[in-house]
Order: sequence, then structure tokens, then C-alpha cells
Amino acid sequence: MLKTGEITLEKKEQIDRIRRKNGHDSASHSFDSLFLWQRDMNLSLCLREHAFAVRCAQAGDNAWFFPCGSPDEIARFVQDILAEGHSAQFLYARDEDVELLEHRFPGMFHASETPESSEYLYDRTKYVSMSGKDFANIRWSVNRLKSHHKLAVEPLNASNMDEARGVFARWVPRVGNTSYSTDHETAPLLLEHIPSLDIDGIIVYMDDQPEAVVAGFPLSERSYDLAFAKAVDRENGLLHFARRSFVSTLPEQYTIINGEEDLGIPGLRNAKLLERPIGQIKMYEISTIKK
Repeated sequence: MLKTGEITLEKKEQIDRIRRKNGHDSASHSFDSLFLWQRDMNLSLCLREHAFAVRCAQAGDNAWFFPCGSPDEIARFVQDILAEGHSAQFLYARDEDVELLEHRFPGMFHASETPESSEYLYDRTKYVSMSGKDFANIRWSVNRLKSHHKLAVEPLNASNMDEARGVFARWVPRVGNTSYSTDHETAPLLLEHIPSLDIDGIIVYMDDQPEAVVAGFPLSERSYDLAFAKAVDRENGLLHFARRSFVSTLPEQYTIINGEEDLGIPGLRNAKLLERPIGQIKMYEISTIKK
């Protein structure tokens, strides 16, 4: 049986190295994301010298995030996972991962696109400027917000961390959005581990009260993950203002912003589409074909 263990901070450098070497820049496989979500998603790690795979017990007995490594290393992981003796399932697989399995294991797997897990990509310049008719609605809501309220933005640091935790505590998921339940627990964990991870963020004050927090981390030399964005009041343009303000603070080397997935929630999907993505990292769920 494949042995897996806790995703600890000591493994960050090796996982980051494997991802960079193999050009894997999706948010799903980033160390920071795996570390923060491991409890809520019941994740555990099988780490080898040149590859890694993450078991997701929440999804099934033999369910894994698609392995990350060279094609040969991935094939070895897949063979070992198949040897577990159960129907295998792979989550967060990209187009190139599907193609690899079709080539190395023809006729053994079935892939289904999972739009709720696909990651939205934004052009950083367009995201910050939000100019043109496509962004008219956002500009109107943000300008109206500015005209009615005093707004201030500060970087997240030790002096305002308690206020940031207060924002997360006051934030309430919309009725029926049960997918947010674990997110509600993970967000405070992000604040706790900022010193140990590659996380930066801002806190937004509206009328001198902390009302929104945005935070993220690098995925590659040019892409950045917009991992968490919480606004106590989501109806008045504050969340758009906060996300745009944070992206504008990033070093200019980050030209692509990863807005992560929409979890299949219509309201979240509409909000991400409103910010005009330039594309997606399409994700698939792959399972063994029963014969």
C-alpha cells in the first residue's frame, strides 16, 4: 500500500521544486494550497524524490490529485495506485494529464470535465485597469462605493492580524452555499501561517472599519494565485475593489492572475465571469473503466 503522510512545512521546498521543474502551475497542486486545505479535504502526501501525489480521502478510498512529476514518474505513480486493488480516481487533472494517460494507459481510464474545478485566469493589466465596456458594471459599483464611503488599504501584518481574523469571523456564506463551509475554517488558518508560507495580503477598511481581506501566493514566475477574498458586504462593490487593490500591489512580473475555481456555485461563477477571464485551466476527473 502506498504510504502517505502529513503535508508539513518541511516538504514545501521539494514540492515547489518538483512543480517548477515540470511546469505545473495550477493552484490545485501548489504547496500552500495543499497545506492549508489538508485537514478540511482530508489530504495526505506521498512524496518521492522527483514526483508527488496527494491522496484525497474525502473523495474516496483510492482517490488522488493527479500526480505531479515527469511523464515516467507519473506513470510509475499511476501503476502503484492501480496496484492498490481498488477502482482508481484522479482529481484536478489537466488536458496534458488526460493525454498522458491516454498514451501510457490506453483504454484504461475515462475522463470527465469538471467545470466547477477549472481555474479562471485573468490578464493582470486588464484586471487592474478594468477599462472598456466589458468592465462597465464593475466600474460603476466601485465608483459608487468610493463616492459613499471612506476607503483605506493596508498590507496584512502583525498589527492588523486580529482585525483580519475579525473579518473572517463576521463573514457568513450565502444560504445554500455549503461548499463554503470548509473555506470558512481554512481562511483563518491562512493568517496563522503567513510567516511560513509565500502569502501576501491586504485588509480593506471602509469608514475606518475592517471589512475585507484578500490574500494569495505565487504559482510560477509569472502567475499568482488569488487564493482568498472575503468581504463582509458582498453587494456594494467592495469585493471587486479589494481584489483589484490587492492585484495592483503585486510585483509586475506576475502577468497572469489565477482566480481559482467556482465550486459550481452560480453566484461565484457569475462574479468570476464578471471580471472577464482570458481563459481557464480546465480540470478533469479521471476514473478507471470497469470491465
